[in-house]
Amino acid sequence: VRRANSVNELPNIYRNDGKGVAAASRRLPNSYPRVLEGSSSMLYAYPCAIEPDGDGGFLAVFPDVPEAITGGRGRSEAAAMAEDALATALGGYVRARRPIPAPSALASDQVVVAVPPVAAAKLALYTAMRDQRVTEADLAARLGVSEAVASKLADPDRHSPIGRVLEALRAVGRNLIVEDTAA
Repeated sequence: VRRANSVNELPNIYRNDGKGVAAASRRLPNSYPRVLEGSSSMLYAYPCAIEPDGDGGFLAVFPDVPEAITGGRGRSEAAAMAEDALATALGGYVRARRPIPAPSALASDQVVVAVPPVAAAKLALYTAMRDQRVTEADLAARLGVSEAVASKLADPDRHSPIGRVLEALRAVGRNLIVEDTAA
């Protein structure tokens, strides 16, 4: 999921191998952009290290989002939990009114975890509103909806249809581009 023009491919971390979810073998190169050059665009995909936890299981940790920690009995289970842990932790940044961190360069022992599309759209909306100092009341006025509706669109814990979040993004001068790739 990206805010911007298309750049290098964005691999999914997961592939369905018929036995459940497993970490994909493809990785972004070390040169993948943190923020797309020449714009204020952000790639909502973060490096994740999956490491043994010392008790026979595995931990999934994110260097750029230290609050996102999860684990599993196996490497694939830890990877499967990583996307939710990342989205939940980044939602905490929104609730705390902190800036969303940009992803760092990918190390050779890491995999990429992309934020789910609706969560990425809400993070992009939050970031644009924060950068432009747009309040929920301002957003509501731009959209012609109540402040409660605008508040729900910006809340990472509330379900919103992607179309409504995209409408809100356009109201703050942003867009979201979603790209699929081979697993």
